[in-house]
Amino acid sequence: AEKEAARIKAEEEARIKAEEEAERARLRAISAEAEAKQRSILGDRLQREAAERAVIKARIEAEAARKAAIAEARKQPKPADVEKNLADKYGAMGNEERAFSILVDLGIVELSLEPEDTVDPDDFAAN
Repeated sequence: AEKEAARIKAEEEARIKAEEEAERARLRAISAEAEAKQRSILGDRLQREAAERAVIKARIEAEAARKAAIAEARKQPKPADVEKNLADKYGAMGNEERAFSILVDLGIVELSLEPEDTVDPDDFAAN
């Protein structure tokens, strides 16, 4: 009877130990799944932020290039070959067109899209 009680006790301890190990394994799996989900969320966020930074950087560089081009256009006196190129460029234009082109080239007037040429963001929302 004593052997039987020891055997039952050993079996019960083994069962409890196996259940505890199974529970630890289940908790590790849950933890690993949660960590993987968090890593995925972080990776997506980092990609979005990198894309946003690239767009901002491109806009800043475009604005800097535009300002540099305007500064160059406004610089006086111009070399003779540049003056000749400008005379050729503007010489064939009428007075109004020439004045407008010069204002645009100097950055005094900025071109914008016509209202019918603009893209409505709502057109893409349904996709």
